[in-house]
Amino acid sequence: MDLIWVVLYFNGKPDDIGFLVHHIAIVIVWTLMLTRGFGHTFALVCMLCEFTQPFLGFKWLGDQFQQRSHPLYILNGLTIFFGWWIFRIGGYVSFLGYKFASNASAISEREVPALVCWIAGALLQLWWGQKITSATVKGVAAAFSPPKKEKA
Repeated sequence: MDLIWVVLYFNGKPDDIGFLVHHIAIVIVWTLMLTRGFGHTFALVCMLCEFTQPFLGFKWLGDQFQQRSHPLYILNGLTIFFGWWIFRIGGYVSFLGYKFASNASAISEREVPALVCWIAGALLQLWWGQKITSATVKGVAAAFSPPKKEKA
């Protein structure tokens, strides 16, 4: 379903290209998991990454309705930040990276497409994680900074 929205609202920005690559890689990976019998560990970690998806959708709605200062929008942003680091960086990038690295000598030809898709996914998770972290740090710093005094 997300892929439909990405295509409908595609305007060529780097985020759009990243989303498109991500969704195409997901279709390939799930096809490989279903047809080549990859383990449940890989599938489970990929599914846990989707924990953040409803919160990302809520963020998009908050942006569309210009609710960026609403407390729920701010709480939602913090949930995205922590969820991203726990499930996507910790689970997808770190855990699956460890699993691939610990089995590097035993990776067969049939697993190479999954490895390539994991690398693309890991790079995207880190890229988006950097953007989310930067925005969170900026938002938290603004929340704790003293209000600016208006010039008389």
